[in-house]
Amino acid sequence: FGAIGPLICLALGFGETWAVGVLAATAVLMAIPTLLILSLVRKGLAARVMRLVSKLPGAFVSKRREKWRAWAERLDTHLASAVGERRGDYARLLGFRFLGQTIRVLELWMVVELLDLPGGILTAVLYNATSRAVEQLAPFIPGRLGVMEGVSMAVFASLGLTGEAGLQMALTLRIRYFVNLIVSYSALTRLDALAQKYPARSEAEREGKTPPALESETEPETP
Repeated sequence: FGAIGPLICLALGFGETWAVGVLAATAVLMAIPTLLILSLVRKGLAARVMRLVSKLPGAFVSKRREKWRAWAERLDTHLASAVGERRGDYARLLGFRFLGQTIRVLELWMVVELLDLPGGILTAVLYNATSRAVEQLAPFIPGRLGVMEGVSMAVFASLGLTGEAGLQMALTLRIRYFVNLIVSYSALTRLDALAQKYPARSEAEREGKTPPALESETEPETP
């Protein structure tokens, strides 16, 4: 999905060809590992790979061997169902992912129009490809603070736009980031109260059965 925008820009001749081509190639290359994993999992090879990894020496590996094996087997099961009896659900998931990307591009296009930047929707799709690349290449940096701004300036300048335009885009979108941060933090502070108000149900309650302890309490005493 991330490569669609740059490929459209290449077809229309928007921006510097080499820079747009780098964005498109980056999006495709980042998708290859996921496609390989999906192919391996579909054939049941993920568990075999995890078994080989688990044979590596070291305390770190030995402590997590069973956890990794269980994860691989569970992934095999999910992907087998995704290409089998749950193929329709998987197709709907891809559709929702594509819808999410479309909404994201429209959001970026609105920012481009509000800032009066050149390029319109084409600038938005290129920025979407840039932000996706940064998020996947620098996941260890919280919020990609500083990185997104610097990369945006460099990419916009290489596309034939201006570095200031890239910085404007990145800083404007930081408002959205901080709003999400505030909302998420507010939700976390309410977790204890919600857990007390809505306690977890036992397995018997989820199945609609009365727990044994309660059954003994409700039975009348024998005279």
